[in-house]
Amino acid sequence: MKKNTVVMLLVIMVVAAAGAVYFSQKTLVDTISRPAVEEEKKAWEQKTKQLESEVSALKEEIKKTEPTIPQEKLNDAFGKTLSAAQTEKADSCEEAKSRALKFFSYLDQNGYLKARSIEGNAYDQYQKAVALLEKNRPLISGETQDLYTLMRNISYFYRVLGANNIQLVRALLTKEAALMEPTIKLFFAWTSPWQECAEQNSARLSAEALYDYAGFFLTTIAGHSYLARRDSKIRTVVLYYCLIILDKANEQGLNKYGIDIRQPLDSAIDDIENQRGLLYRTDYLNTLNALKKRYQGQTTAN
Repeated sequence: MKKNTVVMLLVIMVVAAAGAVYFSQKTLVDTISRPAVEEEKKAWEQKTKQLESEVSALKEEIKKTEPTIPQEKLNDAFGKTLSAAQTEKADSCEEAKSRALKFFSYLDQNGYLKARSIEGNAYDQYQKAVALLEKNRPLISGETQDLYTLMRNISYFYRVLGANNIQLVRALLTKEAALMEPTIKLFFAWTSPWQECAEQNSARLSAEALYDYAGFFLTTIAGHSYLARRDSKIRTVVLYYCLIILDKANEQGLNKYGIDIRQPLDSAIDDIENQRGLLYRTDYLNTLNALKKRYQGQTTAN
């Protein structure tokens, strides 16, 4: 009996000792680790606040680089009804014509033609330029057959339009850079042969001519050279409309050079996603991504 009692006492003492050691160790670990955990927590909170601050700063920076055109400037160039954010509702043909003619008047009022000794008004000069560009096309195939042919293609616009008109275009691209994107959008709507306005507008390029110019900018050394000298935003916008034209040419069986739209599509989408300051970025991406889906899996462009 006494032996059993001694054994029980030994077991109780061992358990008690083990418990004491456990709780003393737990207390020691808690005492040591709690400050470390608190320190790490404070470090993460500080990093989080820093990241939030950086994100906020980036948002403000993006706001600064977002495209803004004073409404007064838009009114002067296109009339009082145009808004820089107007993308959802397409202009009627009468509205498009009115805004285009207002733009020509704006050029006249600001003396762009007179400063370069160009006679007549801006609309007359535009009609002459369209006729020259329709009649004289750049080379798409065979550009590199010899150096002479390549140089003629590189100097194409200078040869066809003349020095004064080239200087006029350069002046507009520089001094009216903010207006170029809505201007291109407006004129494509007013003059594109695939728009209903085409039937009411004789001062425009044919579908065949537009295809040639789209192919020129997309596939030739001379076309790439012209775009490389332009502002990155203008270059991106021009390539976007070239792809729209090429898609329409595919639909109508006009892709006589068999230009593959898929690789330029990918490049354009990437450029637009990384290009700041585009007024109609969302419209561009929606349109090009829809085209990309349509062309996926095709073995040829047309």
